[in-house]
Amino acid sequence: MKKNIFCIMAAVLTFSYSTLAANAPPLTAKQFIDSVKKEGAQKVIAGIPDADNGEWDYIMHNITNGNDDWLKAVPWVSGTNSEAWHEDIISALAGAIPANVEGVMSVIKSGDITPSINQVCSMPIYNKNIPQLNEYFVQAVQALYKSHNPKAKKCLEQLVKTVGQAGPFKEVD
Repeated sequence: MKKNIFCIMAAVLTFSYSTLAANAPPLTAKQFIDSVKKEGAQKVIAGIPDADNGEWDYIMHNITNGNDDWLKAVPWVSGTNSEAWHEDIISALAGAIPANVEGVMSVIKSGDITPSINQVCSMPIYNKNIPQLNEYFVQAVQALYKSHNPKAKKCLEQLVKTVGQAGPFKEVD
C-alpha cells in the first residue's frame, strides 16, 4: 500500500513539475544576455534546443519581429562559431527590416564582420513563397528608404543589387 501511495505521489509531483515547466514564462532577452555574460555565448547557444516551437524558434521569432530587446541580444552572440546560429540570425535580422529598420541597423556591422550589411541585406529569406518575397521586398525597400541611417542606405543598395542580379524567383519544394 505504501508503495502505491509513493508511486501516486511521484506521478503527481512529476505531472505538477512538467505542467509548471510547460507554463513557465518564456525566456526574456535580459535573461538570455545575462546567461551569455555569465556562461559565455558558445555554451549558452549549445544548450538551446532547436526543436520545432522550442526556445530557438522563440528567440528567432522575436528577432524577426524586430523586438528591440532581442535585437540587443544579437551582438552578444554574433562572435560564436555556430554556423547554424549565424544563418538563422542573419535571416531573422533580414526579416526584421520592415518592422524595425533602426533596430536592425544598430546591430549589423559595416564590412565583413558578422552580421554584416552584405549578409543581412542580400535577402536571405528562405521560408517564404514568391508573393511573400515580393511583399517583403516592397516593405523592406519602403522601410530602408524612409530611414536616414547611412547603414540603411547601404542596405537598400545591397537589397536592390541582390534582386537586380537575381533570376526569376522560382517555387522550390
